[in-house]
Amino acid sequence: MQSYSRNHTYQRQGERLPVANSNKKKLVVRFGAVLVVVLVAAVGGFQLFGGKNSNNPNASKLVSPQVASASTTKEEEPKKDELQKPASISGNLPKRNINLAPLQPDLAAIIKKYPYTTSITVVDINTGNAVQAGDSYPFIAASTTKLLTVMLFMNNVEAGLDDLDNQVGTKTAKEQMQLAINKSDNEAWAALNEQLGKESLANYAKKQGLESYDVNRNTITSNDMAKLLGRFYSRQILNEEHTRLILSWMQNTSEERFIPPAIPTTNTLFHKAGYLSDRAHDVAIVDNGDAPYGIVIYSKTNTNYDFQIGQKLFKELTTRVVTTFK
Repeated sequence: MQSYSRNHTYQRQGERLPVANSNKKKLVVRFGAVLVVVLVAAVGGFQLFGGKNSNNPNASKLVSPQVASASTTKEEEPKKDELQKPASISGNLPKRNINLAPLQPDLAAIIKKYPYTTSITVVDINTGNAVQAGDSYPFIAASTTKLLTVMLFMNNVEAGLDDLDNQVGTKTAKEQMQLAINKSDNEAWAALNEQLGKESLANYAKKQGLESYDVNRNTITSNDMAKLLGRFYSRQILNEEHTRLILSWMQNTSEERFIPPAIPTTNTLFHKAGYLSDRAHDVAIVDNGDAPYGIVIYSKTNTNYDFQIGQKLFKELTTRVVTTFK
């Protein structure tokens, strides 16, 4: 069971309904715009963020600084920062046309077979197109939002506001971040959050377009988490060095039961899992060479979560996604 240290309010249960946003924009009738709408409708998805070469104004790189897996507070020697395979997105990639249309109904059908409230979002990182199935409301995110904390701290490092070698709690910032992601260490997470502050975390989430994130309740939708993964892997958040450093911590983690078993060994996997007594989550980036994608699966129950059944749910959902991106 995952527990949060220092009496974090992240432990509070209950879900929050998303706030509807209504932004009216002027209609500019151009043939190109009409063609884009037709193409998006054809794939049956929606766009979470601008792809690597997108003209979407909301896809611009952040420049101004803003601010369960098995839990362990045991001090462990961090492993060497090294990716199993090179992260492929470092320039322009050949892009495959991925048809997401058949995916959504198949994922919805799988979810109905299991006794859990589940949400899954799948995003094509090259294009930002996505599909979502299941419950669309925010979930208590457990350890998956440790990624947001670490990305914010790295952003502050790039802005010259902090340093990887600075002391955070009992260790350096780099050691604490590695423990938080790779070992899902809650003491490390608490130390980083304490230094950053809730206001900075909330502001940073808004800068990334994560409208559903609630720092006090640690809640977020699968759509917003998928957006974060896509922006991160397409280098719209951090520079190459720090992106690759975080990715190295997202491999061979302390919790490998959920998404990883269904990913082909020929693909490169980066992920962060999290769980509480009533839920299991996993968020992942899968790089198959030319069509990288993100998978976010949030799953919960009203009683104690049966993790063996949960593993079957995760495997079946992930296997169906993998077939789409083969």
